[in-house]
Amino acid sequence: MHQANAMALRSSDERRQVGAVIVTRTKRSDPTIMDADIVASGMNEVPRREGGFYWEGEFVDARDQALRRSSPVDLEDRIKADVLREIATRLKRANWLAPDYAILEEVELSDRLRKLLKRTQFMDISEFMRQVHAEMAALVDAAKRGVAVRGGEMYVTTFPCHSCAKHIIAAGITKVVYLEPYPKSRADMLHKEEIALDPADPQTVGDKGLFVAFTGVAPRQYARLFSMAARGHKKGLPLNTWNDERSTLSPQYVIANAAQAYTRTEREELERLPKEYKWNRAVLCPAQE
Repeated sequence: MHQANAMALRSSDERRQVGAVIVTRTKRSDPTIMDADIVASGMNEVPRREGGFYWEGEFVDARDQALRRSSPVDLEDRIKADVLREIATRLKRANWLAPDYAILEEVELSDRLRKLLKRTQFMDISEFMRQVHAEMAALVDAAKRGVAVRGGEMYVTTFPCHSCAKHIIAAGITKVVYLEPYPKSRADMLHKEEIALDPADPQTVGDKGLFVAFTGVAPRQYARLFSMAARGHKKGLPLNTWNDERSTLSPQYVIANAAQAYTRTEREELERLPKEYKWNRAVLCPAQE
């Protein structure tokens, strides 16, 4: 997950930086030991012709931020505005509008409709964004180099959206480990026959792909915990005494029961949610009857 988080830092997406890595496992002669190799990686970024993604400082930069320097128009917003204008025109021609709205031009109608629908599911859809999602970028990275990913695992910093989920399923990825939830995703609803979210329930897993929350050392703490800055024969402890003495070394600021404290805080926050909502590990959605 630390590697996936590092990939996310490469993204210039202003909404959310996402990173993903694909891991394959190979058994050794000893069946209890397996090698894990990162075979592909990706982040959400605008694609560049001839393959790859745009970087800062290139002669040609077609990322969203660069395009806005010459034009304030957001292309994704423009498409949504066109869709709303088409809907407003249909409603007007079908005489479905109140008199006060029927006299307005289509452009004015669409502008008002857009303000009315602000923060709704329609305005939050990401199908028109220009960035390649991190999960897809990792799959493309593997395909571009001829690396097999079937049977592999994916570590991603955010729960996959429904569009990425179907590509992950089609690629044969058997397990996805995510760091953060993503309420906009409809992956579980659209692909419940192929995805299992609860590893504790054997009846729901079976041959399905498993999407599970990450448990372990968070990326922000990883470097602090494993830097071993005090190790070394001249500046610190030699390797043969490191394991015996490491409990007395930094970082001593890590609380022993930090995990329990986090779990308790998380539960307290979930209790504050409205009763009509439920939490199913990955997706926050209205409770179903």
